[in-house]
Amino acid sequence: MCLLGVPLHRTRAPVLALVVASFVALEGAGCGGHRESSVPTFGRPTIIGVQAGGNSEPGLAIDTRGRLYVTSPVWPFSALWRSLDGGASFKWVPAADADTGRLATCRLPTGGDSEVATDSADHVYFSDRLAAEASPYNTSARSDNEGSMFRSSCNAVSNHSTDRPWYAVDGDPLAGGSIYLAVAIIGGDRRCTAGEPEDELALARSPIRGKRAEAGISFGPLTVATGPCAMGALGEPKVSPATHHIFVPHSAAAAKRRGADEVRVARCERTRFSRTVPSGLRCVDRAVTATRGSFVGGVTLAIDRAGNLYVVWDQLPFGGGDSRLFLSGSRDDGRTWTAPVEISTSGLRTNIFPWAAAGDPGRVDLAWYGTRALDPRPNHGCDGPADANGEWGVYFAQTLDGLARKPTFTKPVLASETFVHRGGIAGVPGGKFCGNGVLGDFLQLRIGLQGEANIVYADSNNANGVYPGSNDPNGGQLAHPMFVRQNGGTSVDSARPLVHGRPAASDHVRDPAGDATFGASGRVSHSLPNLDIRGSSIASDGDGNLRVTLEVGDLSSLAPGTSSRDHDTHLVWLVQWFSPSQTDPHGGKNLFAYMESANGRAPSFWVGESAEAQLPTRAPGFTYPGVKRVKGSYTRTAPGTITIEVPMSDAYAANPVSRTLYSVTTSTMTLAGSASTPAPQRIGLAYLGGSFFNLIDSAPSYDFIPS
Repeated sequence: MCLLGVPLHRTRAPVLALVVASFVALEGAGCGGHRESSVPTFGRPTIIGVQAGGNSEPGLAIDTRGRLYVTSPVWPFSALWRSLDGGASFKWVPAADADTGRLATCRLPTGGDSEVATDSADHVYFSDRLAAEASPYNTSARSDNEGSMFRSSCNAVSNHSTDRPWYAVDGDPLAGGSIYLAVAIIGGDRRCTAGEPEDELALARSPIRGKRAEAGISFGPLTVATGPCAMGALGEPKVSPATHHIFVPHSAAAAKRRGADEVRVARCERTRFSRTVPSGLRCVDRAVTATRGSFVGGVTLAIDRAGNLYVVWDQLPFGGGDSRLFLSGSRDDGRTWTAPVEISTSGLRTNIFPWAAAGDPGRVDLAWYGTRALDPRPNHGCDGPADANGEWGVYFAQTLDGLARKPTFTKPVLASETFVHRGGIAGVPGGKFCGNGVLGDFLQLRIGLQGEANIVYADSNNANGVYPGSNDPNGGQLAHPMFVRQNGGTSVDSARPLVHGRPAASDHVRDPAGDATFGASGRVSHSLPNLDIRGSSIASDGDGNLRVTLEVGDLSSLAPGTSSRDHDTHLVWLVQWFSPSQTDPHGGKNLFAYMESANGRAPSFWVGESAEAQLPTRAPGFTYPGVKRVKGSYTRTAPGTITIEVPMSDAYAANPVSRTLYSVTTSTMTLAGSASTPAPQRIGLAYLGGSFFNLIDSAPSYDFIPS
């Protein structure tokens, strides 16, 4: 059952009865939306980052044909994934290096903040930016063939001290439209009365006059959109479909100077490039509200199809307390704003990183990280969410009357199905370098082609996700970027008032034939039959084990293919899952079972948990080294079947929150050597070992729910 706003493993019987009575409309639907209902429901969360590494603050773009692109910062070169099946599975874009995911957009280290966007003609734009103190480069790239190749620049804008790139796209920049790059100029504001340099919000426009072919690659000069002392956290810019003005939400510090305590929105409009306006942009910055003694955390902006604006932010009182969510709206292109309205979060005490998206007028979706935990000692330690030692989930709420004086939101839905992080999350007021920063600075929500919510976030429930006592966000802690899609309930598209998505899969799943390809440096091979997943399932075998079964296109030979340009000699067929724990300080385990064959020889069967190793780029990444051999078999047939017997003790974390195995993900991969070499071992706080791989095929996720 998918309970709204209630951690499943903490629910006691009286509370459970009350929740069931309150949400009877969900009866029989679980998280899968099998029964038509107005209550939003979600499918199974999907592991995007089978190959991931580094901090996870994923960005998402959806093109006009439903292709999904996801990026996540990975030092020193950020990653970019693509899904061609509506988010059921993800692989690195074909332009990426197969082993490391590196895009050849800049030969210099740039990975730190990354951004992805698409336009109305399905061009893909990518930016990768390391903080000013580490790198002076402003990478921007464009692909005209769905990520197979990119044209790029290491210096998209002239300023060498920028951070956190954000895109806003208006139409097709190659055919009369524009793309805008918003950045923070580090220390650019030297007019502040406090006497210390502060950041400025600035925008650049592309294409510039006479260089339309360079749209999204080179940009005009930056124009500063904020006044003295008026820049705090920078949100993503959006373009109004009604006026084509560009709006950038941000926080600012008002008179108290205790930190950001004001919400503002900069509005810019296009004008002719000229000597007097070299940027081709004119901007004005307006206050939305002062938060009266509270820190402002994340600020997000949504614009509906009629051009109405909605700003959502989280705020934390200076003296400590609940971190709450608020909304303010504008019907007049950002000139005036409604009084802030608090969004009810139904008992969640700490709510951060909100992200809003809108459809038709008044219809707004919202996602955020939330927990029932609270900072027990305000103004001590890192403060706020960083010291809220709890279990964090990805929550979702929706309003269909966002233009009302007091909009009504649905009760929070636990879109992530279970918690995704244990401990605190670095944020306001301590900043991302005080507290655990493995989840980065944000998650994202985008509206899909049917008016449904699509959310990308991070899950740190693995051996290297949380190092207790270590607060360095770049210190080797890894989170899987994740994707989840709304599959039922009301949409933000009034022409399609209800979402009719794929039911959430349990115990087994099917996968299309012909998608087991090797892609690298812009080229994609034909499908490899002996790595082509057709189905996956988990069941109890009646003898105290779990039986993992894979159906594969053709297992008459286990030999590596010879015509794909992939020269690896080892093949692996792997099934992994999450087992969250009630007591594990890491949150839980990312466990797996696999079959491996070397050069077509007789296979071996293994179980283990995800580990970490260093990529050739020196970035950390996930590996899957087996530590224990188990029983298994396969059939030399087409299609063929692989069966692996997994002892119960190897299927769950200690003290699991339930007997469900979450986000079961089946994949095939090739390796240059054994997956378990070097053998994994615990070194300090880390679990290190194993080999990197090329991902060949991946199937949709499902949950195993014991009967």
